[in-house]
Amino acid sequence: MIRRVVNAALLVRDGLTGIPFASGASMRCVLDGRSFRPLWKPGGYLILTDLEPGEHQLLLSCRSYREQVFTFSADEQIWEQEIDMEPAENYPFPADAALLHLTLKEKGKPVAAETVWAAAPDRMVSLRLGQTPQKDSPEVRILCRGSITWLRLPGWFLAADEGKSGPELVRLMDVQGEKGILKSPMEMSHPRSTELLRARRFVTDANGRLEATFHSEEKVFFFREGQWKAFELKAGIQELEWKES
Repeated sequence: MIRRVVNAALLVRDGLTGIPFASGASMRCVLDGRSFRPLWKPGGYLILTDLEPGEHQLLLSCRSYREQVFTFSADEQIWEQEIDMEPAENYPFPADAALLHLTLKEKGKPVAAETVWAAAPDRMVSLRLGQTPQKDSPEVRILCRGSITWLRLPGWFLAADEGKSGPELVRLMDVQGEKGILKSPMEMSHPRSTELLRARRFVTDANGRLEATFHSEEKVFFFREGQWKAFELKAGIQELEWKES
């Protein structure tokens, strides 16, 4: 009997809708410069097995989506990641979609290769804290409006707290009734009714730019290393700057 060693389990989803890819038939996968056909599991899971120890680079590309590149290490720990394939120019966008071109600057200079998270309300389901999180507990009371099946769990969410504590990025693993289970406890105390928004990961290019698409006009939060900014988006293409002194 041949036993395979699993090195990575990646949940691949449509970045705009959050819907997992049904299969990898349309996905081009390149590992360390070589094309290959990985193992796909139901629910949009891409599985990498039997890799040589050390650092690897994975490239994913698919028609109507932007190319995604990740660097990871194959070691004793399984690399688990949710990957949002972001829409490209030929994606079937909603008529009122908002396309944002955001430039990140510090002291007047673009910030390249910076991870930025974007979070916005979900049309199908909304989450709020049912109480202030308990210190050192990975469980939180969750108030859910809409179908839980649309949450696309596990996934990253932003506690959109605009008060003294400020927003916080958390990984929500599961929701059971009114009980939410986090990967790790929240670090800050957020008031009851704080909204939890599905978050998407972006990386700025050499010019400090990123491109993100949203369903429609809405308030969007951007978060990076404890800093955050909220923008009111309009339908169509917008050029905005996030400046830090």
